[in-house]
Amino acid sequence: MKKKNNLNSTYKKNITVLRELYPKLADWIEGQPDIAWAQRTPQGGLQTTYGAQTDCATMADAEAVIEGTSLHKENVTILIGMGLGHEATWILQRGERGHQVVVVEPTAHILRFAFAEHDFSRHLRTRALIIAAPGRAEVAHVLGWLESARVVEDWQLLCAPYTQRRH
Repeated sequence: MKKKNNLNSTYKKNITVLRELYPKLADWIEGQPDIAWAQRTPQGGLQTTYGAQTDCATMADAEAVIEGTSLHKENVTILIGMGLGHEATWILQRGERGHQVVVVEPTAHILRFAFAEHDFSRHLRTRALIIAAPGRAEVAHVLGWLESARVVEDWQLLCAPYTQRRH
């Protein structure tokens, strides 16, 4: 397994909180190998490559992905793909208090990039941000828990552009 890059203080802060709340998830994130199809660009973006397809995501792209999303406290946003965490950060900064974000990201390497890029520790601790990974059972568990723990008026589904190219 390759040594993980970007183990900066922001990453460490996020993984420490995650380990307190969900130790198995933290172990999974740290235990998975790096992948070849996703790399950081020199400009600070995320480049994902599938054959001839290449996507670069920056913070400036986040607003376009989220446009029209209702960020009321009664709603939950489900992000398919964490990327560098720009979309999650944008929603968490602008959403009403009580709005929750569930990230479905089956690639630990991508989560490590996001955890190195943005400080999610407060949002993880308050469960404003929930990571549902790595598989279907974990996603079903998180969504079931949310539905039983609160009244959700609307579920919003957003897909990071790179996730649409993987199939």
